[in-house]
Amino acid sequence: MLRPNRLVRAGVGLFGLLAVVAATACDSVLRTDEKAVTSFLIEVTGTSPVPLSLVTSTNFGAQRNTETNQVSVFPVTADTTTLTLPYSRTLPFNGADRLFVRLHNRSLSETASIRLRVIIDGRERFNQAANMRDAFLDFTFFNFPF
Repeated sequence: MLRPNRLVRAGVGLFGLLAVVAATACDSVLRTDEKAVTSFLIEVTGTSPVPLSLVTSTNFGAQRNTETNQVSVFPVTADTTTLTLPYSRTLPFNGADRLFVRLHNRSLSETASIRLRVIIDGRERFNQAANMRDAFLDFTFFNFPF
């Protein structure tokens, strides 16, 4: 029969072991292998007879539709720029872990033939050409599994 002191020590030891296992499991779920990102470059080239709208945000919520796998983005704050082509700008992430970019041609009658590129810390993450009339291109980046 175990004495009360040994029983307490066994219980404390078992509790300690369970705490270590739980902490390790949580760490593996929450941790990503991605390093912090520092800057992003947005390039828009091509031709457009009308100014285009560029929206960028590092502060937004997102939800994935499980049936279509589409991601809906809900900006909390965003910067909107009216631009003419070509356009190139590098911006800091300032500790953010996500990026949303939307290039929009709001014209109902004029077509823009463009290429949108997004480069994050020197690595190209998006490169798409499009002919756009009353249309937009979206790019969403998460530096963690989503």
